Amino acid sequence: MEAKRVFGIDLGTTYSCIAYVDEHGRPIVVPNSENALTTPSVVYFESSSNIVVGQVAKDVAKVAPDLVVEAVKRHMGDALWSRELHGRTYRPQDVSALILRKVVGDAEQVLGETIEDVVITCPAYFGNVEKEATRQAGTIAGLNVRFVVPEPMAAAFAFGVDAKEGETLMVYDLGGGTFDGTLLRVPGTILATVGDQNLGGKDWDDDLAAFMARKLEEATGAPVDALLADPQAVQDLAHEAERCKIALSSCTTYKTRLNVGAHNVALEVTREDFEKVTRHRLDRTIDETRILLERGREKRVSVETILLVGGSTFMPQVEARLHEEFPSCKLLRRDPNQIVAKGAALVGYKYQIDEEIERSMTPGVSRARAIEMVAAATGMPAEAVGRWNRIAFTPVSAKSFGVVTFNKKTNVDEVINLIQVDDPLPAEVTRPVYTVADRQTSVLLNVVQNKLRMTGEEHVVPLEACELIGTAEVVFESPLPERSQIDVTFTLDHDGILVVEALDVTTHARAVGAFTSDALLSADELAASRQELSSIDVR
Repeated sequence: MEAKRVFGIDLGTTYSCIAYVDEHGRPIVVPNSENALTTPSVVYFESSSNIVVGQVAKDVAKVAPDLVVEAVKRHMGDALWSRELHGRTYRPQDVSALILRKVVGDAEQVLGETIEDVVITCPAYFGNVEKEATRQAGTIAGLNVRFVVPEPMAAAFAFGVDAKEGETLMVYDLGGGTFDGTLLRVPGTILATVGDQNLGGKDWDDDLAAFMARKLEEATGAPVDALLADPQAVQDLAHEAERCKIALSSCTTYKTRLNVGAHNVALEVTREDFEKVTRHRLDRTIDETRILLERGREKRVSVETILLVGGSTFMPQVEARLHEEFPSCKLLRRDPNQIVAKGAALVGYKYQIDEEIERSMTPGVSRARAIEMVAAATGMPAEAVGRWNRIAFTPVSAKSFGVVTFNKKTNVDEVINLIQVDDPLPAEVTRPVYTVADRQTSVLLNVVQNKLRMTGEEHVVPLEACELIGTAEVVFESPLPERSQIDVTFTLDHDGILVVEALDVTTHARAVGAFTSDALLSADELAASRQELSSIDVR
């Protein structure tokens, strides 16, 4: 294929990774400038014109914590989060764009080519705003984001290239900062998904650091607050906790010495200690997994295989607990740290093949002939090209999306879900709403997301169970009387990006509500961020 390669990027909470598909159809991870296959998602703002991303930034965090940003992925879609550094305000999209710049820039140097088209992954439970913020990060980084795909789908696709088509499996994805559980039919049909944006290996680190701090207090007699008054001591303890966690995946006991203030303390932590203080974290993933499997049973789907994804699944407690809770399931592990990026690259490759086939289907050229032409151009067997072309991706909505309506009978606001959690994508649903006053000139649609799936007549969702994600104002061509019908349409594409439209039934005028959220950048802000950050040296 003459088209430029589409790269897959796993934009992770703690580590990021980039991959492409070679001429033999194999996904290849590209090492960074330090010759590592993954890059820490840590950003050090050394100055207004020089920014460091990766292992160096992670190391610098010990001595300059106020100039370092970690785990920014947890803040994607958060309108209230920002950091003021060197006279500039950085929002989650900006920080994520800097990570993308580092990962892509290193890959360009290694491969000697320009990277433009990418597929970026995100947690399966990311809603509309979080996904759009991820896409905006790519745009700010100067990339053409072809798709934003769920991480478990990418992982299962990479696994499913060699798996039996139609097999149903569960992806248990425990990364550095997030947890995803997904039921998926190979190669790309998502059936249901659960997740927690604030549950990952970093939380195990934090619990272990707190345990080690209590051990320091016992050894020195000094209060923890006094021992950790120095930010550098906090960072030292955090990094020591991470090293301890990694070591306890192989050893049963970890010994070290820590310098805290005037104290030099010997510490010993056992795997039993670690598992005890973090059990509540693992319990949360098991609870979510039970919910997911119950949804599967409702769909008459049984699971025999659990695919372990994410670096945190290397902790022995994870595999042991899954064996204990789900003894009938086989556990598989395939490149946990790299499989998501590989899968994203394969998704991009599949769509490249599709585009080449469609481009070759000129008048008089059948699909079978187009497949043969693409096979000849790529050197792949026609059977393989045809198989790639037949693969269909069917994601589901990770959240329910609804609109707030006012009930004049009860005098309270209510929520009606138009799109439900686990609905297949793309989805388009229309529901009527009504004006509440005479000569009304506009309606402000408050768009919310929630985790509830309402069936039958139970279509009203409690407002307190919802999160406001944005608004869409629809202005009428002329004032309308009370109880005039407005048909509201929610369209959710394959990426899970929401579009809101409304039809004024009285005049048949269609108005596209400009869906806005404080967490997203406007077109002007996006262009400004892209231009401003492009002048900054990222290394």
